[in-house]
Formats: sequence, C-alpha cells, structure tokens
Amino acid sequence: KALLLTPSNRDRLRQIGACREHGIELVSAIHPSAIILDGATIEPGVWINAASVIGYKAEVETGVLINTGVQIDHHNVLKRCCQLDPGVVTAGNVTLWECCHVHTGATIINRIAIGEDAIIGAGAVVINNIPPRCTAVGVPARIVKHDTSL
Repeated sequence: KALLLTPSNRDRLRQIGACREHGIELVSAIHPSAIILDGATIEPGVWINAASVIGYKAEVETGVLINTGVQIDHHNVLKRCCQLDPGVVTAGNVTLWECCHVHTGATIINRIAIGEDAIIGAGAVVINNIPPRCTAVGVPARIVKHDTSL
C-alpha cells in the first residue's frame, strides 16, 4: 500500500500510474478534524489535512493534496493530483483540473474552472476561468504567465 505525497503534481501523477501498473494499492490520509459532507466522493490516494471541509457532493480524485483549513464547497470537482495549500476557499460548482496548484489563502468564486497545470497565486481572488498552464495572481486574479512548454 502507498500514500504518495510527492510535492510535484506531475511527478505524483506518474507515480500513481506506476503504482497501478505494479498492483500497489493507494490509500488516503484524512485528518480526524476534517469534515466530509454527505454525498462527497473521495477516491483512494488523497491527503486531507486538519480542519478542512469537503462539501456536499464534492468529488475528490486520486492524488489530490488538500492542506490545512481548506474549504471545498458543494459540487466541486478536484481532478487527479491537484493541490490546495492552507486556507484555500472554493465556492460551489468549481472544477480544478488535473495537476493545478492553488496557493495559500486563494479564493475561487462559484462556477469557475482552473485549467490543467495552472497555478493560482497566494491570496488571489479568482472571478474568471483560468486556462491550462497559466499562472494567475492578484485581486481580482489576472493571468501573468502562460507556459507552453508542457
């Protein structure tokens, strides 16, 4: 059995593939103070830290890392290997695509999508969708970088 906590989201995704290929079972670590509301689904291989809240009918896929005090509201979808730092807040119906990283204290309003491999800066307030492989910072969040190397 394995719980993968590799800090690089892409590396963690590759490691998950290797575990599956070799028949290694993924397990989760969920802090006892975390609150998981009815209808939420959590796949194996996730980390949910202290004082986090996973909302009604939220979906948390394999490899997701949720740090201390994160609030995931209703009907959110967290795709494989995305990462949320302490104090992140997402409103309802937010989708965080594969391997994106939302830094400390960022807030994402409802019905927003954060693209694959996107980065949201600390304290940002996201009011518009963020495309894949972009970095967005500020209040309101604005795109400051688009990485085309992936």
